[in-house]
Order: sequence, then C-alpha cells, then structure tokens
Amino acid sequence: MMTQEQTLEIHGWKVYAGVDEDGHLDIRVRHRDGTQVHDLAADIATASEWAERFTTSAIEAEYNERTREEV
Repeated sequence: MMTQEQTLEIHGWKVYAGVDEDGHLDIRVRHRDGTQVHDLAADIATASEWAERFTTSAIEAEYNERTREEV
C-alpha cells in the first residue's frame, strides 16, 4: 500500500511515483498514445543517482518513418 503518491504529466507522458510504508519507491510510466512502453537505457552516474530513458512503440515508429523520409 502506497502511503504517498504523486503524478506528473509532461508532453504526453504520465509518471506515477509512490512510496510505500517501508520507504520503497515505486515508479510507473505510461504515454497517451497507449502503445507499449520500452526502456532505452539506464544511467547510474553516481552511487546516489539513477536515471532511465523511455520511449513507446508509436514514438519509435514515428521516428523511424521520419528518418526514412530524410534519407
């Protein structure tokens, strides 16, 4: 059970973050396009910081189509 939860919406992304009673952090992401979310890369730059990069199937399809047209 989450004791605290927050939601952030940015450029079509919805990020849900919650902390349970034991202090564990739960992060969930979704995109308004409704397609599958994929993680692209994790970056653990320091011992005290974590970063992840996400995309969706629709974002990648649009990118691939755009780059094909540029060639």
